[in-house]
Amino acid sequence: MTTPVHIIETTLKSKFNDPVANGILAAIREEGISGVKKVQRVNVFKIKADLDDGTLQKIGSRLLADAITEEYRVNSSFWDESSGNVFEIAFNPGVMDPVEQSALKALTELGVRGIEGVKTGTKILFVGEIGQDLLKDFADRYLYNTVIQHPVEPGENPFPVIPPYEFKLTTVRLSGLSVLKKKNAIRPTSNLRQSRRHGASIAIIKLSARISISTARKFRTC
Repeated sequence: MTTPVHIIETTLKSKFNDPVANGILAAIREEGISGVKKVQRVNVFKIKADLDDGTLQKIGSRLLADAITEEYRVNSSFWDESSGNVFEIAFNPGVMDPVEQSALKALTELGVRGIEGVKTGTKILFVGEIGQDLLKDFADRYLYNTVIQHPVEPGENPFPVIPPYEFKLTTVRLSGLSVLKKKNAIRPTSNLRQSRRHGASIAIIKLSARISISTARKFRTC
């Protein structure tokens, strides 16, 4: 029997401004995209477990949503997605998600058992007119880190089976590298001076970095 995947969405209540959504809208306007009138954002939690509605409601109200500033939905969306373009972002398989780890720990402390996995993501709704190619180009540059995240495709399995890691040893033969020719062993004086100047520059950069770190620590202790 396949374990069901439940979706809980959380978002800020309408009386609160979402600075992230406002920042995305500002970036859209800076790009000269005039068709988008509004941007909304929700957090998405996908839980793989055989849970009843009462348990899911408890997870949403007591764990995932802030009772003062947020509201939540269980297995239903906040939006009529036909009213605009929805772009969903998730972490790539195998990438560690700190929110996922925290959620798993909190679910255990809440007394919820039988959790096979938790995945987190973000949905962004663009209300207005924007072409799919333009939306993808904007998202690639502004909305997610292409190294560790990806756009979620319709029907995508949030819990794919990851093949086990297999160690592979590759041996490279190093021949003739232990013998240095005499003419290459001594650098010209000009190169030596250049190396010293380069080393001094690196020392200055490291010193500046240490000063910056020291200053930052002082601010933290204030």
